[in-house]
Amino acid sequence: MPMTPLAHKRTVLLVEDYPPDRESFRKYLEEGGYNVVTANDYAAAVAALQAAKKLPHVVCADLTLPRESGYELCEFMRREPRFLGVPILVMSDR
Repeated sequence: MPMTPLAHKRTVLLVEDYPPDRESFRKYLEEGGYNVVTANDYAAAVAALQAAKKLPHVVCADLTLPRESGYELCEFMRREPRFLGVPILVMSDR
């Protein structure tokens, strides 16, 4: 995948609990020029969002996370005014 001039400045929060998929998606996005922050569950994703000095340009969230689901992550982000402008790309193997 060729890198676009703007892509290298974009950050993606990738939320995926299955390590092989997380690594595959991370590698693909990084090869495309994106900065990738990963989280393996809801709690890690919320912590990454709350700690971020600059919000990610997009959150890619698996729906089938352990404990709290990707749905709950979406609900959390839409309840918090700070995260309202962050697009969410939902991923699922269903």
